[in-house]
Amino acid sequence: MKSVSDIRSGLPISQHMMKTFGDLIPKTKSHGDPRFLRLITGEPHPLGNFVFVSDSDDHGAVETGLKELDGVQEPKAVLFLTETNETTNALLGDRGFQGPSRMPVMAVDIERLCETPVPVGYEFVEIHPSDEVGWVQTVVDGYPIPHGLASVFAPSNCAEHGGSALKFYGVRKGSEMVAVSMLYCVDGLAGIYTVATLPEERGKGLGALVTAEPLRRAAREGYTVGVLQSSDMGFPVYRRLGFEELGGMSMFLKV
Repeated sequence: MKSVSDIRSGLPISQHMMKTFGDLIPKTKSHGDPRFLRLITGEPHPLGNFVFVSDSDDHGAVETGLKELDGVQEPKAVLFLTETNETTNALLGDRGFQGPSRMPVMAVDIERLCETPVPVGYEFVEIHPSDEVGWVQTVVDGYPIPHGLASVFAPSNCAEHGGSALKFYGVRKGSEMVAVSMLYCVDGLAGIYTVATLPEERGKGLGALVTAEPLRRAAREGYTVGVLQSSDMGFPVYRRLGFEELGGMSMFLKV
């Protein structure tokens, strides 16, 4: 895809997320059913125990996916590529899930990204598996999520599956990692994931930096469009960078 105008809807963005998770989650933790993706870690966080359903109108797939979560006592989630209808909402509600909450999906023409200067005293770096401890800990503290869940997406665990299309980045302040992100370039789109900044370092433009600079590096490899799924906290940051909202995903939680 050459520009945001080629995407036309949010579906390719959410499909990129599902593709990313499907490629990077260890096969022992995922599931072979093509209708949904599963991750069950037993960690006390909804994103550590979820099913990601491709078609919210395929209630057979929804029911099968939910059965995968039946034995999970920890917090859990069900995600959908698009916003769900009342029938699906009721089905999840009957199973004790709260929602849906809406996750905006966003895209940007990389050449139009706003400038993101590196603050004085900070350094933008690429992270390699041999130096991943700080990256993982920043995800744990900045997102925040449990260490066991963050480790699923650690460079050493994902490098084999993502190959050269997968890169990890961070911002250091002295010897401390204070902001991080992950870039996965596939299906013609450059996707940004796991953006996290330590709470005491927020408000300095570091989240914007670890979002935009990896995309600029992807542009050197020929990618022209960057995509992501936004949290409420990140949404205004991405809008200021130049991202456009093209749709939304639905997420249901049971905690």
